[in-house]
Amino acid sequence: LLPDELGTASWLLRHPVTLTARDYTVGLWVRNARADSSYCEVTIHIPPLEAPVLSLSAAATDSLHFDDALDVYVPNPFDVTLTCINAGGLPASDVSAFIYLPADVVLTDPLDSQRRYFPSLMVEWRPGDTIPQATWNVTFTKRRRYDSYLDFKFVAGGRGPTGLPTDSSEIWCRVFVPGLPPNFNCDMSMPDSLLLDASRTGLVPDPFIVRYSIRN
Repeated sequence: LLPDELGTASWLLRHPVTLTARDYTVGLWVRNARADSSYCEVTIHIPPLEAPVLSLSAAATDSLHFDDALDVYVPNPFDVTLTCINAGGLPASDVSAFIYLPADVVLTDPLDSQRRYFPSLMVEWRPGDTIPQATWNVTFTKRRRYDSYLDFKFVAGGRGPTGLPTDSSEIWCRVFVPGLPPNFNCDMSMPDSLLLDASRTGLVPDPFIVRYSIRN
């Protein structure tokens, strides 16, 4: 550049959609062949975009316990419930939720689906509005010798007014399962008495069997 001469350079920048406000500092260094340099910067503010925001909560029984008289865990089967509201400023459509089942848990009805659908259009929820919910009935299928937890995962999503997918929302729900101690049933059989043999010099039966059996 000659003295008092002006030069320009430009770049085309693109920012993804954001639901929260962002501030960035864009800096630029200018250097010449003699290694002289100059730096300038500008702050750019990106406002948040109004969009649907799916807010979830999940509930289930806090634990199972084993009923010795019935020889089963109770409650089992049991319900797991998910509620979903739109906490954003724009409506959402095609909202659905999927439940991920932990190991040794199945849907009680084999024809049931792990996906549930919510009302066709979910507007911003306000206090007093009905809270949409979905319920799955599930069954724990094992008996464990150790304390453990059943962790249920839920993921929900939908579409905004422009047809673009909303951000997925995720939540977990946990059920405690106590381990079962060993429960041994045993039985022993043997002759209740011995008799003299015909010569009256020995016993019968001799030898004799003592049988012990145990079942857990």
